[in-house]
Amino acid sequence: MSALPDSGSKTTSLATLVGALLWLAAPGCRPAQDQRNPASEVETIELPEQLRPARDAVDLCPERAACAAAVAGWVARCDVPAGDSGEVGEACYVAGFMTRIVAGPAYQGDPEALTTETLRLHDRACEREHADGCAWSASLRLFRDESDHERARALADARKGCLAGSGAACVMQARALIREPETRAQGEASLVVLCEDRELAQACGDLAYQYLSGDALRESVNDALSFAQRGCGLGGGSSCAVLADIIYSFESLADLGPEALDAAGMACERGFETACATAGVLYDRYRGAVEGWDDARLVDVLDRGCSELEGPAACVLFGILHEAGIGETLPVDFQRASELHRWACEHGDDEGCLRLGVVLSNSEDQQQAEFGRRMVVELCGEGYPPACDLLPPELRGDGH
Repeated sequence: MSALPDSGSKTTSLATLVGALLWLAAPGCRPAQDQRNPASEVETIELPEQLRPARDAVDLCPERAACAAAVAGWVARCDVPAGDSGEVGEACYVAGFMTRIVAGPAYQGDPEALTTETLRLHDRACEREHADGCAWSASLRLFRDESDHERARALADARKGCLAGSGAACVMQARALIREPETRAQGEASLVVLCEDRELAQACGDLAYQYLSGDALRESVNDALSFAQRGCGLGGGSSCAVLADIIYSFESLADLGPEALDAAGMACERGFETACATAGVLYDRYRGAVEGWDDARLVDVLDRGCSELEGPAACVLFGILHEAGIGETLPVDFQRASELHRWACEHGDDEGCLRLGVVLSNSEDQQQAEFGRRMVVELCGEGYPPACDLLPPELRGDGH
C-alpha cells in the first residue's frame, strides 16, 4: 500500500478540520431580522430582589489537578452526619461541582454512575439550603429523566433555589417551563427578564442557544446573536462560546470575526473546552488581523483546551500544530503530535484517530506505518468520510 499524504500536506490550514472537529452549523446567510415578543406581555416567574450570578468552572476549579486532589476531601465534608448546615451545603455543592469537572467532557467510565453521584451531592446541598445546589439538582434531574415526577421535583428545587437568590436556579426554573408547550411563553419571558433586566449572563447564553437551535423556541439567529453578545459582554463563558459559534457559522457575519475570536478566547479562559478549539480555527481564519492574538497565544489556548480542560478537539488541533510547527514558537514534533492524537482517539474523537493514522503511516518504522494505514482504512470502513478521502478508490469500499 502506498503511503498516505504526509502530515505536512494535511496541516497547511487548521480550517481544513473544521467540519470534522467542531459542532458548528454550516455557514449560511444572515437571516432576516426577527422581532421578539415583549417580555412584559407574559407573566414571569417570581424573582427575589437580589440574585447571585452562576459560577463558572474556573471560579471553583481553576486547575484540574488541584481539583482532583481536593475532591475527596470535599465529599467527606459533605457526608458528615452533622455540622453547620451552611458549611455542609457549600461542601456538598463544591464536591458535586468538582466531581463533574474532574470527570471532564472526555469521561470514559460510567456516565450514569457519575450523574447519580453528582445528583446525590447536589441534592444534599439543596437539602442544606444551598441555593446553587438546588439549581444543579434541578438541572441534573430535569435532563436525566422525562417523567412527570422528576420534572415536578426539578421545578420545586429550582423554585426553592431561585427564591433563595440563586440566579442559576432561576434560569433553570425558566428552562424547565420552556420544555412544556403550556408554560413555554412564561419560561421565555422569564429568561428575557433575567438577561436584560437582571443582567444574568447565564440567562442570555441560554436564550442564545434556544433561539439558535429552534428546538423549543422559534429559530432566530438574529435574536441568538443579540443575546449572545449581551451575555458575553457580561462575562458569561457560555454566552461567549455560542457567540463565537454563531459568527463563525454564517458567512454574512464575517465582519464580526475578530469579535468571535475574542469571544472564543474568553470562553476558553472560563473553562469551556470546545471554545478553545473554536478559537484555534478562528485564529487560522483571522490570523494577523486581531489585536492581542499571535501564535504564542494560540499555543497557550490549545494547550489549555487539551491539557487542562481535556477537550479532544483542542488536542487534535494542538497535535496538528506539532505536525506542522509554527516557526520558533512551536517546533515540529511528530512524537508529541502522535501522543495528542492518540489521547483524542482514545477518548472518542474520530479526527484524532485519523490524524494518528496519518502521522504513523509516514513513519520510517514500517510496522508503525502499516498500522497507521490500517487505521485509516478501518475509519473509512466505519463510515468516516475524511478517512475515505485520503484513500485511493480501490481501498474505500462500497459506497465511498
